[in-house]
Amino acid sequence: AIAERARRTGGRLPTIVGRVAAHEIGHLLLGTHHHAERGLMRPSWDLARLDRGDWGFTLEDAATIRARLQRRAAASLIARATP
Repeated sequence: AIAERARRTGGRLPTIVGRVAAHEIGHLLLGTHHHAERGLMRPSWDLARLDRGDWGFTLEDAATIRARLQRRAAASLIARATP
């Protein structure tokens, strides 16, 4: 499906595959099926805009990912310290 969409839109397949992978990893890191109104986590993409700068995580998503990873790291440290 990704290859077909790249062919139809003229988008570069490696770029689209990388963005799709990053988007799906974002769902794992966020721990939700949430979609943002802008950025990498938006639900639909304009593939004609692949080279524009709106392909990162929003500040809110980045903060959520950071907080979740910090909580996970802290829980891991506590688990290792507990005999």
